[in-house]
Amino acid sequence: MSIWSKAVISTGNPNDVPQVYDVELGMLPSNKVLIKMLMAPINPSDKFQLASLYPEKKDILDFQVRDKDGNMKTISGFVGGMEGVAEVVQIGSDSSASQAANGELKVGDWVVPSTSGKFGTWANLVFASPEHLIALRNVEGLTPEQVGSIKVNASTSYRMLKDIVALNPGDYVIQNGANSGVGQVLIQLAKSWGYKTINVVRDRPDFAELEAFLKNLGADIIIKDTELDSENTKKLISSLDNPVRLAINCIGGDPAVKMSEHLCVGGTFVTYGAMSPQPLSISAISFIFQDLHFMGYWIAKWYNSNPKSKWVEMWDEIHQMFKNGSLSHQKMKALNWNSADDLLDTESLQILLILKP
Repeated sequence: MSIWSKAVISTGNPNDVPQVYDVELGMLPSNKVLIKMLMAPINPSDKFQLASLYPEKKDILDFQVRDKDGNMKTISGFVGGMEGVAEVVQIGSDSSASQAANGELKVGDWVVPSTSGKFGTWANLVFASPEHLIALRNVEGLTPEQVGSIKVNASTSYRMLKDIVALNPGDYVIQNGANSGVGQVLIQLAKSWGYKTINVVRDRPDFAELEAFLKNLGADIIIKDTELDSENTKKLISSLDNPVRLAINCIGGDPAVKMSEHLCVGGTFVTYGAMSPQPLSISAISFIFQDLHFMGYWIAKWYNSNPKSKWVEMWDEIHQMFKNGSLSHQKMKALNWNSADDLLDTESLQILLILKP
């Protein structure tokens, strides 16, 4: 029997809006694995991929789909989504089909993509090559919401705190986009590891509600982006008993520059996202007299330079934090399959997920 799936397909043209289709996958090839997506988040990096700005490109493929009138047609494009967690439903008949990138697969295993470019996660069923899957071994007691963002958001937060600056207990980290998926996890990891956070968010009507939410995660200080250069903010940060040694930026533009001005001498400013198209205009004084260091961060580079055993070791540590209650998954809300237009809603990109129909 031919297998059908719902999927969000992009034509590859950044001017086209991704559409939800009923896709005929056909019969499971002998060298493939049928997986059922349990949860697939929508991250800012997905927006870059849809806009053809992401370094890892997906192949343009032909899909047999049923249109809204029930007619079959062929369309070219790719299935969106780079991250998520799935369950193995069926394994092809070839012996090689049971060999994931990190060991043997069996029906019922939870898996995550080993690469961002080989298949899209915005679907409810996928034919995947086993070498493009990582089997998760220690997920008993975990939910798809806890596991589904492990490869991008949670790992980015983890590695930026571990790898960029040798932080000491009590040191401060300042970040913008603190309510993003990465920001929420970073607050909690910093708290668990003894660091303190200064969290910058946009001013908004529900600021008090957001402030309470971030405080509950463990945020130490929360600042509106419009108040970064206020006298009260300058006085507050200058009075801290430990230095602000690391700034983490996912926004860009003038507010990010103002955030950099709160770093201590010799501090490091790292950019991992670009939600704003505005550039960073850094003064020479920041380099000469403040000796600030500016760099970018892309989690894919860490994955490419480390064996998959290291990936799983990190994920197991994060999963254990979920299990013991020291880490909560990022705030999410469901996106209906018929709401593909919302995929490009910048404000929602960090908190939406796609549910199976």
